[in-house]
Amino acid sequence: MKRHLTILLQGLALTIPVIVTLYILFATVSWLDGSVREAFGDLNIPGLGLILALVILYSVGLLSHFLLFRRFVDVAESAIGRVPLVKTVYGSVRDLMGFLGPKQNRPSGVAVRVNVTENAHMIGVRTTDSEDGTRSAVYLPFSYMLGGFLVFFPKERIEPVDMSVEEALKFAITGGMGGGVRDASGEHEVIDIPGSKR
Repeated sequence: MKRHLTILLQGLALTIPVIVTLYILFATVSWLDGSVREAFGDLNIPGLGLILALVILYSVGLLSHFLLFRRFVDVAESAIGRVPLVKTVYGSVRDLMGFLGPKQNRPSGVAVRVNVTENAHMIGVRTTDSEDGTRSAVYLPFSYMLGGFLVFFPKERIEPVDMSVEEALKFAITGGMGGGVRDASGEHEVIDIPGSKR
């Protein structure tokens, strides 16, 4: 019976991410198609909203290479920066998209293990150093939700780990269930927090 339950759970683990992804994709395409239908009357071509959205995004990407368009964006961002609540939301979304965008535009960061106590470690991303150079800012994401803490730790309590920033964020956000990672030495695989003492 236990074996059958394990097989059932493995099936769930494989199918639920696919189902959720397909649902989100379907809901997005349906919303875009509905928006196009509202704008153009009874024009009902499945997928037209998605195609139109991709064309618009691609066009904006092309325009971003022109100095005049960049100047327009800078003026718009400056205006947004004067509105208290809007500037916070816009800045956060812009920074997130910059992180997910092309590698040359991404903010620099290093995946690190923070030694919170002798036997407790946390995975995060070192983003910057303090002005006096004695501490580093480390972003510690929450597991299974958006958000996290930005904490300054003494540099001696921070060690790099052998993983990319994306791998570190995935590992932390999934609560370590995203698979094993290698510790800083690269010598052995750890399934829980990299470098933790056993």
